[in-house]
Amino acid sequence: MRGGLKQESQLLKNVCLFVLILTLVGSFSFVRADPDPAEERTALEQELKELEEQIASYEEDITKTEQEKQTLQNQIYLLKQKIQKLNLQISQSNVMIKDLGLQIEDTQGSIDQTTLNIRESQRHLANTLQLIYEADQKSLLEVFLSESELSDFFDDLVALESLGSKSQELLSDIKDLKTHLEEQKVALDKEKEDLEGVVRIATLQKQQEESMKQEKDYYLQLTEAEYQEQLSKKKVA
Repeated sequence: MRGGLKQESQLLKNVCLFVLILTLVGSFSFVRADPDPAEERTALEQELKELEEQIASYEEDITKTEQEKQTLQNQIYLLKQKIQKLNLQISQSNVMIKDLGLQIEDTQGSIDQTTLNIRESQRHLANTLQLIYEADQKSLLEVFLSESELSDFFDDLVALESLGSKSQELLSDIKDLKTHLEEQKVALDKEKEDLEGVVRIATLQKQQEESMKQEKDYYLQLTEAEYQEQLSKKKVA
């Protein structure tokens, strides 16, 4: 009796341990789960929208400042605002680069899947054509004599006709898939071009930001009188 209880107790412990392991594995899997690409792109688009609103706000402030009296303080403030705007534009470019990267990844995945679908359809077509070829090697008389019932003979004829229809359907599917594949490849090339363009813009923006920082540091060393003197010389020139 004690032996039976001991075995039941050990079995219960083993079950509890197994459940615990499954729970831990499930939790670990949940933590390690990859983010949903659709949700990630939605978040990026929201981030782009927020950046666009901030950039528009800076542009409005910059336009207003440019219309004010030309003073050293206004010039330094204007450069600071332009630098902040450029920082936002650089962030915007980085988000666009990430978004385009996801688009490229998604399109490449679609291309891979379409390619697999084409191969699968081609395999089915080859099998169907092989069956049609084998059936064509027999005369109607041979087919008729090989069946014990008349209904079986007509079933064979219907099956052969069905194979012909199936082969036409598969050919049509393959044609559509190949057209879709070409469209996906064109889309992929366009996305890659867009990505290269945004990367170039981001590089120029960083260079422009550095130039503006140097210009701001230069003006910070001037006095108001020195700045006004420079403005007067520019007007004369």
